[in-house]
Amino acid sequence: MAACERNPLQAGADALDAAQATQARQARNGKVNAYVSCFNAMDGDVRKGVAVYGSWMQDPQAGPRGDEAKAFGPGHVPRQGLDQCAGPVDRVLTAEPALPALDTAVVRFRDAAKALEPLFEEASRYYADDGFRQDAFAQGKRMHPPLMAAITAYGEASDALSSQLQAQIEGEQRARIAALEQSEGRTADFYHLSLMADAKSLVERMAERTFDVAAAERELDAFDALAEEARAQVATQDGMADRWASFNSGLDDLRRVARARIERTRAGTPYTQDEQRMLDNPASGLAPRGSARAVLEAYNGLVERANRL
Repeated sequence: MAACERNPLQAGADALDAAQATQARQARNGKVNAYVSCFNAMDGDVRKGVAVYGSWMQDPQAGPRGDEAKAFGPGHVPRQGLDQCAGPVDRVLTAEPALPALDTAVVRFRDAAKALEPLFEEASRYYADDGFRQDAFAQGKRMHPPLMAAITAYGEASDALSSQLQAQIEGEQRARIAALEQSEGRTADFYHLSLMADAKSLVERMAERTFDVAAAERELDAFDALAEEARAQVATQDGMADRWASFNSGLDDLRRVARARIERTRAGTPYTQDEQRMLDNPASGLAPRGSARAVLEAYNGLVERANRL
């Protein structure tokens, strides 16, 4: 019996589809990367400036009382951030593929930062020149409401863009994992990527003071099952058993502290005074059992182990 030959027309169509899919993915990644660069070049410095500006006020929402001994301006909206959110973003904003929610979010973020710039500059000049000592904070009190309104608008725009970027990046990662499974099966690389994606999702769910315990438990059960499947499957792959051992240890640590977090939250167990002191001290190397910090520390340890795979 003659071997079946593949239709050359179908083969060409499949190749074209694959090339177009690759081109679309590269275009989407280019757009997302431009937006990430805009966000990263802007957000950290702006939030640091906001924190400095509010640090000397008893109530940052209300503004200066007028009797503060020290006062600081918010600094400057970073020029690098403004530049990164201008030309590079403009070049991809209207390009295909359209990502309506993300495109809208980056424009809102950029506009909020641009609106903040002159207000930051004005406040910074005033406080740097000790103007508040000369007029008993009169100008500072006038500047504060529009500055706080712009800060609030920026914070909301920043949170919206961050959420949209995270959704895009996670979606791309899940697509990459699915493609890897389809092309190569459940290899060590598949388990590595899948487990790290699931671990991140689990940690984010448990980060809040209150969360959906039932949903978290279902997510942890699925994570447990995948971790055990990976333990059994990877051990049979050449050269992987020893390399996987450290990663397995990190997985076990995260599974244990995540289970403790669920149990403590379900029971509503309050923190003792000693435990609360641990949580109130950012420099403390200790985290109470069942706390969000304990889960985050276990996840960070897992990331370090994953990077050594």
